[in-house]
Amino acid sequence: TPYGVWSAGLTRNILSLSDDLLEYELHEEPWNIHGTLDLDNATGKYNTPGSGALVDLRLGSRLRIDFGWYQPGAGPVHEGYRDLYLLGWEHDVAPGRAFLRLRLGSPAALLDAARVRSSRQWAANSTDIWAIATKKI
Repeated sequence: TPYGVWSAGLTRNILSLSDDLLEYELHEEPWNIHGTLDLDNATGKYNTPGSGALVDLRLGSRLRIDFGWYQPGAGPVHEGYRDLYLLGWEHDVAPGRAFLRLRLGSPAALLDAARVRSSRQWAANSTDIWAIATKKI
């Protein structure tokens, strides 16, 4: 029997950051994509990521970066997208502007940044999986 019941909402919340985007930088390497997004925080809109209206902007959140531009007469042009994960953020102030810098990475970077909460140890040459799982060795 399970030790608890896990559930999650079926609706997807979408938080568009496009209007506040000041600058982005993206580095693509084999098996790793990472970069930064700078968001305009002059109004204090991004003072508390992960809470309030920004509850979906928290560590580990998936951000879909949609590359494209607007072409007069033709409308939006879509070039493709990348799914990156939020690894961290920092508030910064530069002359004449305040911004929130989001540090993003690929799933590989997200796994690399993860920390194990607990670990198990067992004696060498142990063959009893139940003893290993319940830490009786």
